Amino acid sequence: MKFYTSGQLQDIFPGTSRKTVAVWAKMGLFEWESEERDGRGIIRFYSNFNLYQIALVRKLSGLNIPLDIILLVMDRYFLDHTNRPAIIQKLPNQSAELASKSDVMSKCLIFTEDKGQRGWAGKSCSGFTLRNFDQVGEYIARNQHLTTFVVINLPSIVNDVHASIHEAGLA
Repeated sequence: MKFYTSGQLQDIFPGTSRKTVAVWAKMGLFEWESEERDGRGIIRFYSNFNLYQIALVRKLSGLNIPLDIILLVMDRYFLDHTNRPAIIQKLPNQSAELASKSDVMSKCLIFTEDKGQRGWAGKSCSGFTLRNFDQVGEYIARNQHLTTFVVINLPSIVNDVHASIHEAGLA
């Protein structure tokens, strides 16, 4: 399995600064695989699954979904609660095994908005759920009282990350 450094994140996610990534990490929005200390500081290493986490945070942030909602989404579906990144250094094979068992990135994420609300600011984002693609229509039909549905195609995020890795010459 290939790992990427913090510096390589700039090539994979142009337009997202190291400072932004550091703030998101401190908030607990995503994880990293492991870290090492050297004479200059800490070097963090990221797996493909970690890159998917970052890409999803970027996507949700770009839709102006509040950070507290993004934190709930990431905490519920996309973080490994057995090894919190700020506390325990994960072994690469351990996280790879957990990521390969997880099928969350093959699903879609659905955000809903209450009637009468405008935009995602404040309390207008009433809920979110992770579903299989074949359940989207059924979910929307059961929740007709909601006015807006935003469906995030997670496999497309995975594809975008792999394309970015390739474009950055890191494949």
